[in-house]
Amino acid sequence: AVDNFHGHLSISTSAWVGAHTPSKKTSLMSQMATVPSALAGQYVLVNNHDCGGASMEWLLDMVVAADDGLTPGASPTLKDLDRVAEKVAPGADGVMFAPWLKGMRSPSADTAVRAAFLNIGIDSGRPQMVRAVLEGVAHQVRWLLEVSEDVVKHQLVDLRAIGGGAQSDVWCQIHADVIGRPVHRVADPLVANVRGAALFAGLVTGRLEPGDVAAGATVDRVFRPDPEASAHYAERHREFVGLHKELKGVARRLHRLASRPTPRPPLHTPGSDDKSPHGRYTTVTRIGAVRRKTGLSAESGRQENRGICSEATDWTSSSAMQRARKRRATSSSRLSGSSSPASRRTDDRPSALSVATSARTDSTGRSPPSPHPSASSTMSPGNSEVTNQRCTEARSGAHAS
Repeated sequence: AVDNFHGHLSISTSAWVGAHTPSKKTSLMSQMATVPSALAGQYVLVNNHDCGGASMEWLLDMVVAADDGLTPGASPTLKDLDRVAEKVAPGADGVMFAPWLKGMRSPSADTAVRAAFLNIGIDSGRPQMVRAVLEGVAHQVRWLLEVSEDVVKHQLVDLRAIGGGAQSDVWCQIHADVIGRPVHRVADPLVANVRGAALFAGLVTGRLEPGDVAAGATVDRVFRPDPEASAHYAERHREFVGLHKELKGVARRLHRLASRPTPRPPLHTPGSDDKSPHGRYTTVTRIGAVRRKTGLSAESGRQENRGICSEATDWTSSSAMQRARKRRATSSSRLSGSSSPASRRTDDRPSALSVATSARTDSTGRSPPSPHPSASSTMSPGNSEVTNQRCTEARSGAHAS
């Protein structure tokens, strides 16, 4: 297909529709454009759908004969799938397949949308699904063809089928029925790209003239559309084109959910070697913020940990642990009456432990025992009177500050 507006369709790993044009055309909305051709003064229309033949390979390798142990010894081929699909009537008994396994490029760019089987019923089986995949790719090619003709402002004629998928008589006939036009399959369609490279070399070396190129690609069969099947597919095609509008919103929401990072494992896992005062707490760090996860309610947690000062929430980082140890050491020195400058707080404010201890002092004026070894000696019954007095002084100092 070297003449202007003589089209060719590729049924290979990807699927696309092309044609030579006499002028430059670009459509950003449809993700199509023309690029300079090997023939002087002409351009070639380019577009692409990622999963043409790849859809059938996916169906064979991931669904029909997946290597998952469910079907041991099964080794069907693409020709076997052809035979299965041929037994199903056009329309796949109502099942439809949207072949967007890797999203869509043309005629509507959408990286989030994904493939889908629709209208599967209790009687639907693998034959209907195989037929639906073949038809879904053909509907995508027809959609590309329709938008291509809108971009170049001209109908494409003499459609030539190339690519490995074009080796399938069933698939070529489905394309003809879905598109509603004859499809001309070139001889040895699998190596059409190799033949094209050789013809290009002949042109640039001067061994061939542009008029000789068409003679180098012969047609081995023409697939003509069945009128009844084409009428049925025309109605289904309207539904197929509308599928993208129906599915893109759901696909994008699911894509956002699937792309969310999985939760990070906890940085602290309680166990036999847990050094924390309470082993049932798991700490999780999120960009500087600290959360505590526990199976206990907040109130029961406070009651069970009544003897633990507020520094317990600082277990999540080594620097916080160091600060907690320093505060405990400072408060212990203050409670024991040490007058060493090194043990004195420079701002004369009470430590967190002394405030927490004084706040827990009951109505009798006696404080509960401290869980920290550093303060256990000063909290003994023999020193309770001195301790209570100093805790009261610390509380008074906190109010004054």
